[in-house]
Amino acid sequence: MADPKDVLTPFTQTALVNEIKRPNQALRDGLWGQRISLPTENISYDEISKGRESAPFVQVGAQAHLVSGHTEKFRELSATNIRIKKSFSPHLRLFRRRPGEVIFRPSSDSVVSPFLTHVARELGQMEDMIRNAEELLCSQALQGTISYTVAPDNDVFTVTYPKPAGNNITLSVFWDDATIALPTPIQDLHAVKRVFSDEVGLQPTDCYLGSEAADNLIRLAKGQSLLLDKREVQMGSIDFASRFADSGLIFLGTLAGIRFWEYSRTVTLPDGTTTPMIRAKYGEFVSQSPASERVMYYAAIPDWTALDGRNIATPRFSKSWDIQDPSSRQNLVHSRPLPVPRRAGAMVSVKLVSG
Repeated sequence: MADPKDVLTPFTQTALVNEIKRPNQALRDGLWGQRISLPTENISYDEISKGRESAPFVQVGAQAHLVSGHTEKFRELSATNIRIKKSFSPHLRLFRRRPGEVIFRPSSDSVVSPFLTHVARELGQMEDMIRNAEELLCSQALQGTISYTVAPDNDVFTVTYPKPAGNNITLSVFWDDATIALPTPIQDLHAVKRVFSDEVGLQPTDCYLGSEAADNLIRLAKGQSLLLDKREVQMGSIDFASRFADSGLIFLGTLAGIRFWEYSRTVTLPDGTTTPMIRAKYGEFVSQSPASERVMYYAAIPDWTALDGRNIATPRFSKSWDIQDPSSRQNLVHSRPLPVPRRAGAMVSVKLVSG
């Protein structure tokens, strides 16, 4: 006779939760595609930045000057910590009959499959919650700071990346300015390109817009097209079926060689409030070049019962255990993600709308 508890081992559940396929997330999958699971709880990496020093000139026959290499700063960070669990009552296994099941089961084996299907469905829902949390972390990393408060003790977790001050831009003339002749998007985008070129030697390829910024880009491009150089504009076709991606992105078009996307999707926080992935009035400019060096790290997960106290290097860890009174089974999923932009200069935040 098969017993659900025999297959709900930490090894089996961990393999299952790491293979669950869910709809893609725009920032997590589009920008932080490189993922590394570490055998340690802390994350260590080198920040890379390059200066503009000129080589010194010397006289013929003179000794060479000793010069320094490019700047590398070693950092060690603590990873975020996500632990969620659900409780399964015994009636889910013994008494609940689902559509299509017989009233009198011929053997106890027939209950195993529906029970495991239910467990897999619940694990999938917990995986969705963790992916939403990872997406929120990625959106905060674009702004240069990851921060959250842990209830009920109000413990604060904060990681600040060395994003240059010049990479946070507030326009002098916003895109929602009522005076038609004032907004100058092409010049604004050229200023963003200058920042990228100076900081990291790259060019922006994509911009993720909040809801208000997206509305005003459409207004400028459609209603005030004289403001834009038509050779620089390729607006997306009016095909709403194709413009909505599974990841939540809406393609708006290409302007000055930069792809513009609206990403107004929100996430609900544990306190019940909602927050947008991209701030409503902002545009987050990034380069898709591998030279941007964005890495999603997963710190090791310590668990005594699963691997005799050794750290587990995996994006997700899952296990279950019995509670005797009241009788139930607890399912847990644990993850320790941290999105790291090793070249923080390859991100530019621009406030495009007033207010």
